Amino acid sequence: MWDPLRDTEWDMGLPGFGPRAHSLEMQGRCQHRNQRELLTHPWPGSRLHLGNDVSALRFDVSVLSLPPFARRGVRAESREALLAEAQTAMSMPQVPSPMRRRSGAVLVLAAVVLLSGAAPESAQEQVLGSAGSDPRIEAVAMPCKGGQHALRVRRGGAKSTATLSEPYDALTCNVAKSTAPGWSWTGGDESTSWDLHLRAVELQGGPTALLITHAAGYEHVHRQHALFLADAKGVTRAWEGTEGQGPTSSSVEVQDGRLLFSRTLDIGVGESADRWALTELRWDAGRKKVVERPAEAWAVILRTEDSVPAARVAEAQLEADCKGATLLMVDTNDFARLTRDKWVVASFLPTRQGAEAALRRLRPCAPDAYLKRVQ
Repeated sequence: MWDPLRDTEWDMGLPGFGPRAHSLEMQGRCQHRNQRELLTHPWPGSRLHLGNDVSALRFDVSVLSLPPFARRGVRAESREALLAEAQTAMSMPQVPSPMRRRSGAVLVLAAVVLLSGAAPESAQEQVLGSAGSDPRIEAVAMPCKGGQHALRVRRGGAKSTATLSEPYDALTCNVAKSTAPGWSWTGGDESTSWDLHLRAVELQGGPTALLITHAAGYEHVHRQHALFLADAKGVTRAWEGTEGQGPTSSSVEVQDGRLLFSRTLDIGVGESADRWALTELRWDAGRKKVVERPAEAWAVILRTEDSVPAARVAEAQLEADCKGATLLMVDTNDFARLTRDKWVVASFLPTRQGAEAALRRLRPCAPDAYLKRVQ
């Protein structure tokens, strides 16, 4: 009688020999006469099990469902005898076999994968975020080369890509999910650390954009912001905002349906005034582009002085009295709605409601504070 373990060449790795094309349909058991090791069957729905000291082999098989190379020379009577033997063995107890080394066929397949040039995971591109659809805009960390990933924004299969200005157009190779609130990805070490925040934003009356904020720096962390939109060639950088040098900070946030870009230079001491600016990013439907305009902004003014030194002294005292308050000493000439040639200590906010709430918090430590629209 034909013995499947002796007479069949079980090639588990050939194309086309899979669970759909050649399912093993009949459940049964047969005796394993020569105690040879058999490859563990890799297909769902089939079970091949054998130990060195076990005389029973459990498997699911239908000879008629085997591929042609597995049933060459198998006569009808041999097939029937095999099925009969399998059925008579069904009552035999199944003995679990110990773990064994992987078979040669599996090792051959692994070698084929290695020889085909499969790259490690760190060398593959990684999609970091997206916006829109049909096709969507994607921010991608390209394969790592020279110790860094190029950061690119693309749309579908278009060859044209976009990115942020240098040096914010690259990431270190150790890209990882961020656990810090407000950030999507992080990487680098103590001297090369960076963070990335990606968001899909709706421009009023316009398309969906991908907003990327990239923060990096060793002694002073600086942020770069950019909006990316789909265009006829693929994707374009529609707007970019930077902070500049020094103790600066910035953010891009949606407030009351407005996309607002705020920048703060908080020097805190000396003869130079602090600075604060707020602009709104809008979609110009006529010109089909993003435009940046001064935005409505408010201030809680706590003190007005005629000189920078006097304003700095007042600022220090107010910060000591109003614990936790974020105060700036600014030149009134930077704001069209304020009295010229003065210096004020103030807290700035993008909405009247926010300014009113801040005024209520500051009144106990600054009784003369008042509300003023600055632009």
